[in-house]
Amino acid sequence: MRTTLELSNHLIKELMSVEKWASKTQAIETAIEDFVRRRRLDNLISAKGRLKVKDVSAELRKMELHAR
Repeated sequence: MRTTLELSNHLIKELMSVEKWASKTQAIETAIEDFVRRRRLDNLISAKGRLKVKDVSAELRKMELHAR
């Protein structure tokens, strides 16, 4: 998807200096992916203690053994 953005030259130069990117597009896409991943992880961590999780690992192991 083509998008026109006004971005800070300083931020783009800093982003490009962090890693050897093939292009500015790749650098910006990776930065956005990292941001989204971190935000989702932060949201998950903030839900600690409010989620009920059932341990089904033993049941999964049994299913795996029977599938073989």
